[in-house]
Amino acid sequence: MRKMFLICACLPAIFLASAKTLTAGNAVPPPDSAALDGGALNRATILGTASWGAAQGQRLDKEALRTAGNLSEALRSFPGVQIKDYGGIGGLKTVNVRSLGSEHIGVFIDGVAVENAQNMQVDLGRFPLDGFASLELYNGQRSERLQSAKEYAGASAIYLTSEAPDFRTGEKSRTTVGVKGGSFGTFSPTLRHVRKLGKSLKLDAQASLLSSHGRYRFHATDRYLMPDGTFSGYDTTLTRLNADLRSATAQARLWGHRGGSVWDAHAYFYDSERGLPGPVVRRTSLNPSSKDRQEDRNIFLQGNFRHGYQGLWNCYSTLLLRGKLSRDHTRYRTDPAQDPGAMPIDNSYDQSALYLSAAHMLLPGDGWSVNLAADAQYNTLSSNVRDFVFPRRLSFWEAAALAFWRPAFRVSASILFFQAADRFNSPQGGFSKENRFRHAVSPSLIWTWDILPDNRLEASGFTKRSYRMPSFNDLYYTLVGNSALEPEDAWQYDLALTATGALAGKWNLVLRLDAYRNEVSNKIIAVPTVNQFRWTMYNIGKARIHGAEAMASLQWGAPNGDKKAAGFALDGKYTFQQALDLSRKDSPTYRGQIPYIPLHSATFSLRAAWNDWRLTCSTLCSGSRWSSSANLEEYRLDPYLTADLWLARTLSIALPRTARPTSLTLRLALNNLTGSRYEVVQGYPMPGRHCMVSLEYTF
Repeated sequence: MRKMFLICACLPAIFLASAKTLTAGNAVPPPDSAALDGGALNRATILGTASWGAAQGQRLDKEALRTAGNLSEALRSFPGVQIKDYGGIGGLKTVNVRSLGSEHIGVFIDGVAVENAQNMQVDLGRFPLDGFASLELYNGQRSERLQSAKEYAGASAIYLTSEAPDFRTGEKSRTTVGVKGGSFGTFSPTLRHVRKLGKSLKLDAQASLLSSHGRYRFHATDRYLMPDGTFSGYDTTLTRLNADLRSATAQARLWGHRGGSVWDAHAYFYDSERGLPGPVVRRTSLNPSSKDRQEDRNIFLQGNFRHGYQGLWNCYSTLLLRGKLSRDHTRYRTDPAQDPGAMPIDNSYDQSALYLSAAHMLLPGDGWSVNLAADAQYNTLSSNVRDFVFPRRLSFWEAAALAFWRPAFRVSASILFFQAADRFNSPQGGFSKENRFRHAVSPSLIWTWDILPDNRLEASGFTKRSYRMPSFNDLYYTLVGNSALEPEDAWQYDLALTATGALAGKWNLVLRLDAYRNEVSNKIIAVPTVNQFRWTMYNIGKARIHGAEAMASLQWGAPNGDKKAAGFALDGKYTFQQALDLSRKDSPTYRGQIPYIPLHSATFSLRAAWNDWRLTCSTLCSGSRWSSSANLEEYRLDPYLTADLWLARTLSIALPRTARPTSLTLRLALNNLTGSRYEVVQGYPMPGRHCMVSLEYTF
C-alpha cells in the first residue's frame, strides 16, 4: 500500500522530468476552466447549474451570493440540502446533502479542503462571501479532468472559488469600504483592497469585524395533559440569551502567472468569542439559556500551482501541486458563578493539519484524458482535558481517473485508494493499536448523454462509493467518544433528465428531474446533548435513502447580466427524501425517518433586474421532521415556511477633478417576513422577522 502511494506521488515528477515548458503564447490553459458569461443567456445561468465535463453541478454566481447573508443561506436554495442551524447570527451552521450527513461533504476553497479532524463539522457561518466568484455544489463528485485525489473522496462537494481582481484599462488598484448593521444589534465594518502588483501579480486583501448581542424574542410552549384531565406547562414568549458573537476576519489572496504556469496563495485568520445558548427545555425557572462560552481561532495558509507543458510523446500535460498548513484553537468554558447548575469546565483543543497534493493530467489523444493524483495529510489534536489521548492520523489518497468525451457523450471513471493510520496515547500509557489502520477502495462512474442536440434534452447519472472515517471526537473524546465506532460506508446511485427550450422572444425554460438512492452502512449519528459543544455519537447500522428532485426555471432577459439590462427569472425546486433507519428489525427506530430529514421540502425564488436595481424574493418550505429515528409524536418538529427579500441599488458617482470611477451600493435584506415560529434543530428556536442593511463605497 505504501508502495502504491509512492508510485502515484512520483508519476508527476517522471512526466515533468521529460517536459518542454511552453511559452506564454501557447501555454495549455487550465483544464475545464470554463467561465460562465453573466451576460450570455445560457442553460447554466438559467438553471443555476454548470455542466463541466460529465458531472452536473449546481451553481450560484457572484451576484446571487450577495443576496445571502452567509454561506448556509446561499446553500438553502439547492434541492436536497438541509441546513442544521442552531439559531441566531452566531449559531453553528452545518450542511447535510441528500441525508448523508455533513461529515460526508467536502468543503473546498479554491480546490483545497477545509479541515476539521476533531469533529468533521465545518461551521459554514465563519466564511464571508465577499471575494468569492462562485459557489458550486456537486452530488457525487466533480468530474474535472484535473483534480487532487482528495476531491474524489467525499459523497458531495461544495466549491468556493475566489474572484481574481479584474481591472479596467489604466486602473491599478481599487478599495471598497462597507458597513452592515441591523437586527440582533449587529454591526460589521469591512475593508477590501485589490491591487495590481506588476504585469503578472494581483493582490486581494480583506478585513472585517462583527459584533452582535444575538438576543431575539421567541415563542415557547410545553403543555401536557395531567392524569386528572387538566393541562399543565407553559405558553409564553421568552428572549434568547447568551447568543452573542464577536469576531474578526482577515485574509489575503495572491494570483500570479509566468510562462506556462499559474499559481495562487491564500492566507486566512479568524478569531471569535461567542455564547453557546443551550436547548430550550422545560425548567421551573423558564430560563432556557446556558452560560457556556466558546472561543475559536482558525489560521491557514494554502496554495495552488499549475504548470502546462508538452511532455512524453508530445502529449500535452498539466501538473497540479497543492499544499495547506492549518492550526485551529478552540476553548470551551463554563462559569458556575454565572450558572450555578453548571460544572466548572475550561477545556482547550488545538488541532493542526499538514496537507500536500500532486496531480498530473495527460492528454494522449483527441477526446480523452488520464489523471493520476496522490495526496497525503497529517492531523494532530491536543488538549488540556484530563486523560486525553492526543490522537494523530496519517492519511493517504491515491486516485486514477479516465475521462472520455464526444460531442454528445461524456464519461468519467475513477478509482480511489484510501488508507489512514491512527496513533494515540492510551490512558494507561503508551500507544494503543485500537482503530489504528483502515483502508478502502472507492470507484466511481459519471456520465452525460445529449439525447437531442444543443443540450435540449440531456440524460446524466453516476454511481459511487464513499468511505468516511470517524472523527477524533467520535473515537477518542473523553466524555462522549466511542472507540467502537465503525467507519461509514456509502453507495450512491443517481439518474437525471434535463430539458431546455427557448420560447418566444427572450423567454427560456429549463426542466430537470433527478432520482437517487443512497445506501449507508454503519451510519454515524451525532446529536447535541446539553449544548452545541457536547455531542453523542452512535452507529445506526444501516440506512437507506430514496429521493427525487424536480427543478423548473423560467427566465426572460438577463437579470444577472449587463448592468443596464432588464429581466427576471422564476425558479422552483422540490425535494422528496425518504431516509430510513434499517438497523434492527426489533428496534422501535426500525424504518423510522432519520433525524432532521423532512420528507418534503421546496424552495421558490424570483430574481429581477432593471437598470441599477436588483431584487430577489425567496421562499423555503419544509415538511415535518423528527429529532429521533423513533418517529413518535413527542419527537416531531412542525413544518415551517420562511420568506426573504433582498433589494440592492448601485449608483455610479463621478468625482470632480478625477476620471476615476466610483460607485455606491446600498443593500437591504428582510428575512422571515412571515414571522414564522420554527426550529431547525429541536430546542433551538430560530429568530422571527429580522433585517440587515449594508452600504458599500468603492473607489
